[in-house]
Amino acid sequence: MRSEFDVRVELAEVVTAEEVRAELAADPSHRLLRFNPRLRTNALGRAEVELAVPGPDVWTAVLTVMGVFGQAALSLTALHVEPTEQAARCSAA
Repeated sequence: MRSEFDVRVELAEVVTAEEVRAELAADPSHRLLRFNPRLRTNALGRAEVELAVPGPDVWTAVLTVMGVFGQAALSLTALHVEPTEQAARCSAA
């Protein structure tokens, strides 16, 4: 069964949301764009990226995100994953 997961990634202090935006704007084929990234700065001043990641299970979603961020040379400090609301409703039915 294919699901989708909401993934929130906190980036290392050295990366700002503006730098990530600039990187994505400079490369229209960037792998992060496949996951509809939403960027923001959290209360601690760190860049956060929210993604919608398809996959059969949470571990596949985590490994996908870690691989994409590793390829982009972006260091992450925290990762939060949960099923999308739609996927949670389908599994509860």
